[in-house]
Amino acid sequence: MSTHQSSPTLTVWIAHLDECVTPGALAACSRLLTPAEAERARRFHFQRDRDRHVVTRALLRTVLASIVGEHPEQLQFATGPHGKPFLQHDSDIGRRLSFSLSHTDDLVMLGVTQDHALGIDVENTTRLAPLDVAHRQFAEVEVKAFQALTQAQQQTDLFWSCWTLKESLIKATGEGLHTPLDRFGFSFDTDDRVTLHASPGTAEGAGHWWVGQWAPTEHHLAALCMAWPAATSPDGTQAPAVRARRIVPLQGETDLSIQFLRSTTGRHPA
Repeated sequence: MSTHQSSPTLTVWIAHLDECVTPGALAACSRLLTPAEAERARRFHFQRDRDRHVVTRALLRTVLASIVGEHPEQLQFATGPHGKPFLQHDSDIGRRLSFSLSHTDDLVMLGVTQDHALGIDVENTTRLAPLDVAHRQFAEVEVKAFQALTQAQQQTDLFWSCWTLKESLIKATGEGLHTPLDRFGFSFDTDDRVTLHASPGTAEGAGHWWVGQWAPTEHHLAALCMAWPAATSPDGTQAPAVRARRIVPLQGETDLSIQFLRSTTGRHPA
């Protein structure tokens, strides 16, 4: 199998579920799953959840297989201490790969890079935001920001902005929800810059993390978090190169542009 040519620092693949669940496309995706993955799909009560699981696993397998030059169904995965998955592959590129998956009702996203810890999250912002979680469990800097807002929609927008960033960071560190959500937080300024506030000595505060946030549709918000050492960007203004692709696994993919709403380095073009 051919491999992708030289790629940017980070690539994001976005699959719209409705485009991936035609009978032919879904059947082709299903054939890539291991028996354990297929069994997990069967355990979902709703068909939509089964379909999303199949598409998610097929997306992961086809993209990573094309990078390492392997057949999708032959890839093997393992998990870290807190459940973060990684690819088991003896090649140099396989060992260097870092990836992160996220899905919501109708979107599936996969971020892939090399040599940098990575986390991605996407949420449907039309869902009811659990604002009580923010007031009880978020960091002080975030709670104060919520308290300063008087309109419910403003608080909802802030919740999803904070939540997607927090999810992307705990995925990048590999700690997941073992990390207390009040141990780190985010603030936003008028220059579209995001600032991470974290306790000294924690995984969230170690080194330098780049985060970026964008709206893949009018009803979704997505966030990326990537280990981006200060040595790579001495002046703190250099952002990682990000490429996006819209994909239907096994059918085809096309280029997309990402316009970040805000990031560690401010808004920057695709």
